[in-house]
Amino acid sequence: MKPARIVARPWLLALNGLLTVTGLLALTGLLATMSCTDQVSEPPTPEVPDFSWRDLGTWTVDQWAKTEVITVQVPDDQRFVAIRVHAAPKPTAGSVCYQLDKVQTGDGRQWVANSRQTRDWGQACRQCTQRVMPGRGYGYFVFPNDGQPLGNPGTIRLRVVLRDCLSGLAADRGGNPDLPDAVLVEMATEPASPDFMTGRLQVRIALAGAYGSRLAGLRGPSGWKHSLTWLRARLASAGISVQIDRVVTLQAPGTKSGALQVGTASGADGSLDTVFAHAMKDLWEPGEGTRWMPVILTECLMLNKAGADPTPMAGLTPRIPGGAPLGIGAGGIFLATSLCDNPLAPGPDAVEYVFTHEIGHYLGLYHSDSEWGGHRRAGDGTDLMVTTPGAALPVEASFTSAQIAVIRAHPDVIFDP
Repeated sequence: MKPARIVARPWLLALNGLLTVTGLLALTGLLATMSCTDQVSEPPTPEVPDFSWRDLGTWTVDQWAKTEVITVQVPDDQRFVAIRVHAAPKPTAGSVCYQLDKVQTGDGRQWVANSRQTRDWGQACRQCTQRVMPGRGYGYFVFPNDGQPLGNPGTIRLRVVLRDCLSGLAADRGGNPDLPDAVLVEMATEPASPDFMTGRLQVRIALAGAYGSRLAGLRGPSGWKHSLTWLRARLASAGISVQIDRVVTLQAPGTKSGALQVGTASGADGSLDTVFAHAMKDLWEPGEGTRWMPVILTECLMLNKAGADPTPMAGLTPRIPGGAPLGIGAGGIFLATSLCDNPLAPGPDAVEYVFTHEIGHYLGLYHSDSEWGGHRRAGDGTDLMVTTPGAALPVEASFTSAQIAVIRAHPDVIFDP
C-alpha cells in the first residue's frame, strides 16, 4: 500500500484565526487505509517517565482578579519550564480563564508585558515574545515557545490574571460566580537534551460517536501504522518519533452522538468537555503518567456560534499548548471523519496534513501567519502551520527550524535517558 500524496486546499480555514483547521475536509482516506490486511504491530511502548509538579504555593486573587507577582527559581540547563495554574484548593470548570502576564526573567528578558497597561485581552497575548493563551478551568504555559533556547534565566517573575472566558476582560464576582479567592501555581522542569537525540510522542486515540460503533473492529494500533506515514515523516524531520500505543471505542452516554458540538455548554451530551472527560477515563489507567497526546475521532465536528449557521469542522485543538490534564476542560486533539455528511466535502487526500497541523498546535504552535504566530518559512509555500494553505501542499512540506525548537520543548515529547 502506497501512502497517498497529501494535498491541502484553500478550504482549510481558521476558527477566529487561531485554533483550528476548519472547512470541508473528509477523513475517509484514513479509514480506507485502516482496513488493510497487512497488519504490522507497533513495537512495545517504553514506560513513560513522568515528572513532578513543584508546588509554588497558593496565591490570593485580589479585587482586580489578579495575584501579586510571583518569583520562582529555575535550575540551569533545562529543556522547558512549564507553569500550571488553577483554582485553589482544586480546579473548577466554569466561566473563568487563567493566564499569565508580567513575565520577566532574572537575566533581563521580558516575555509577557503588563496586560492591564497594554489592554492585551485577546485570544492569546500580543505584547509578548513568549505566547500565553488563556485556559478555561486551568492555565498551562510552556516556555520557551519563541523558537529560541530557554537559556539560564535564573529566576522567572510572573503574575496570574483571571479573565472572563467570553469577553477576555478581567473576571469579576458579578459576572463570574466561580471566580476563586485564591489560585494554586505549579511548575515543572526537565534537563535539556542534546539536539541530536530523538524524542518520542505517544498518541492515544478514542473513537467517539457513530464512528466508534461502525468501525469498532479497528481498535488496535496496527492499521494506524500504515495510515500515518506522511505524518511520521514530518515529525521525524523534527527529531520526534510518533507511537500509537492505545486505541479505544467510547461507550459512555454522551459520547455516542453523531456530532460533537463546539461551543455547546460543558456537561451537555456531545460537548467537547463531556466527550474528552470520558475519553481520558478510557485512555488512562490509575498510576500512569499523563505525558501522552489524546486524540478523539468523531464522525462529525460541528461549530456552533451565535447568529451563524452550524459549520462542519475538520479539526480542533482547544488549547495551545495542549497537555497537563486536570480532569476538566477539553485539552486534546479532535478530528472529524465525514464532515457531517456534507456532499461538497472534497477528497480524503489531506488527512495526514490536518493531523500534523493539529499536532503542531498541541505542541505549542500558533498559525504562523496570524497575529499570534511566527516562525514562518518565507515564500516557498511549504509551511505546515499557515492558516490557509495554498492550492497544493508539497510532499516536502515540513516544520521550520524555529517551529521544531518549539515542539521539541513540549513536556509531552519524551527524551529517554
